[in-house]
Amino acid sequence: MIAVAAIVEGAGEVAALPILLRRINAWRTPDVHLQALPPIRVHRDRFLNRDDEFRRHLLLAAAKCGESGWILVLLDADDACPAELGKQILERATAYVPHRRVSVVLANREYEAWFIAAAESLDGQRGFAFKPAEAIDAEGPRNAKGWITA
Repeated sequence: MIAVAAIVEGAGEVAALPILLRRINAWRTPDVHLQALPPIRVHRDRFLNRDDEFRRHLLLAAAKCGESGWILVLLDADDACPAELGKQILERATAYVPHRRVSVVLANREYEAWFIAAAESLDGQRGFAFKPAEAIDAEGPRNAKGWITA
């Protein structure tokens, strides 16, 4: 069994990420049991800019996931380059928790943009209706939640 302790910034991620992780696990590695722990919600700016907050949340995640666990940091890149910011966060994180596996995933702009990218596969789920003529660049809009709501 692998326990995953995630650090996220939004309420949507707190609710959706465990489901997403379980679905990916069932699809990619069904023989491995995954325990998706309730995510740790942080304020992005404080988490990234205050070293004491960064360290505290990483140590909490390390304690929650256990010795064989995995820490997943999932944040919006906003206007930063996801590759550059992700590398910086990973280097900082592994300095505090070298005894844990750490992955950093940054959504280009917003996490909700992933749902725009997957809109066709979500058609008919939970009242969501997708009209292919409405297809847009998933990473383009600044208010992905608004697009999904509309």
